[in-house]
Amino acid sequence: MSLPAISNVSVAPLPNIGIQSSASLICVGQSAVLTPSGAVSYSISGGNFTISPTVTTSYTIQATAASSCSNSVVYTQNVSACTSLQSTSQNLERIKVYPNPVQTFLNIEVNATTSATLEIINPLGQVIQRISLEESLYQLNMAELESGLYLLKINQSNEQRIIKVIKN
Repeated sequence: MSLPAISNVSVAPLPNIGIQSSASLICVGQSAVLTPSGAVSYSISGGNFTISPTVTTSYTIQATAASSCSNSVVYTQNVSACTSLQSTSQNLERIKVYPNPVQTFLNIEVNATTSATLEIINPLGQVIQRISLEESLYQLNMAELESGLYLLKINQSNEQRIIKVIKN
């Protein structure tokens, strides 16, 4: 009589790969650094984790875990020509403007470590108000303004951000 063969099989999970970019949006000519996580070794299509695409581009990242199991993920880096009123400043990305659309009071949250200036620009492109933002939270009274699209131009530490706001 023969004995049945017994074998143990262990199944290791695939690595759960995370990808972080130093900038979610870059302009043509700028670079971003992709930082993978979730495994012990990584490779990327193109061979370099510092990327400088000229158009929105997808990259395949291959990762291998300590168990020798591997997995891949696709990351898409967004690229803009940056010819419009768009900010790529990482320091000003933390500005919050709400609610938008607004009826009466618009809340503006800025980095309080340095002062900022705010210009309100009407639909005709005219600066209708200039304000110095010294506090981290500022309430802008927009009740007297007519309904329409306004631009908020925020300057801080030699950087600029323009935000569209709709006044109901």
